[in-house]
Amino acid sequence: MLPSEFNIPGYLLFHANIGSINHRGIIIYVHESIHACCLDVNEPFSEYLLIQIKYLNRCILTLGVIYRSPSSLAANNTHLLDLLDTLNKITVGKLILVGDFNFSNIDWSNGCMETESDPYNSANRFLNCLRKNNLTQHVSFPTRCRRLQTSNILDLVITNDNFVDLVENLSPLGKSDHSVLHVRCQLKVLYHVNTSKLNYSKGNYNNISELLFHELAPLHNWTPSTNVAELWTLLKNSLSLAIKSFIPTIKSNKWKRKEHWQHPIDNTCKQLISKKHRLWTRYQESRNVQVFNEYKKVRNLVRRETRNSAEEYQLNVAHACKNNPKKFWQFIKSKTTTTSNVSDLQVTVGSETHTVTDDLEKAEIFAKFFS
Repeated sequence: MLPSEFNIPGYLLFHANIGSINHRGIIIYVHESIHACCLDVNEPFSEYLLIQIKYLNRCILTLGVIYRSPSSLAANNTHLLDLLDTLNKITVGKLILVGDFNFSNIDWSNGCMETESDPYNSANRFLNCLRKNNLTQHVSFPTRCRRLQTSNILDLVITNDNFVDLVENLSPLGKSDHSVLHVRCQLKVLYHVNTSKLNYSKGNYNNISELLFHELAPLHNWTPSTNVAELWTLLKNSLSLAIKSFIPTIKSNKWKRKEHWQHPIDNTCKQLISKKHRLWTRYQESRNVQVFNEYKKVRNLVRRETRNSAEEYQLNVAHACKNNPKKFWQFIKSKTTTTSNVSDLQVTVGSETHTVTDDLEKAEIFAKFFS
């Protein structure tokens, strides 16, 4: 199984353990308009994924997804606590951790164990770790519900600050028995709506040609012994000067464009999804068998409608491949490639190590390394 099979147009895909037999796969989608990158933490706990949301090269939110197996060994539990300690120390800005932690014997309404137990067991140590790091857990309703079994709060939302407004309980995806959690956060982010961009259609290319002819005159005497790095620097500086001098800028109004789903959902399917959510919450409250059976019927209908929609789209692509090959290759590319930003780089100069966050600096470091 390839990560590219999970691509969603318009979103960056961050992933961990996809296709791994011994671990659960984890995926985070981030809208392409948001600057995000992976966060690497040197901890032995393996089933997690961390990203940073940035604005003006400053981290404003660290988002983590964590999975802990219900059969997790003591050593793995210790690694999880070490990971939480490390995140609390290195996090700049707000921190939110979500995922399936599988601590079924914790009473989250009181923040303690449901029954008295060994203070050194995994659940007690996890609670003590949250208290020590001043982390808050926000889920107060059962997130896993199965017939003839006790409902439990297994999926958690943990933050280092009180910026979560609402955690909503939605019906599971497909045939899962875990609720989907809709988390609404209060995050204030300033951003530019009218950014400038180069208007190449209005450029003065005659002047650009004359300027480059004079600026790149040293290239006429190029020999195999000439320093390639110096030539590249000359070319880059000359192009930058030409663009700055003779390519005008305009205001970008991309922020005004409305987003459109690639696969629009019709009203019938929307109504089925809403009914599915209502039946799931009703079953969690009543544990009525008839309600659960009705929920399964609606769940299967939703799955059938979404599959039919995906198949119809693929058939349209196949039928149009001769007249519109571009559409066909766009579909192939969406299923075979993934897009994600480069994470921060640790650069060592002499005895000092610093972190590079700017995209231009990262590009220059890679260019220097591979040249």
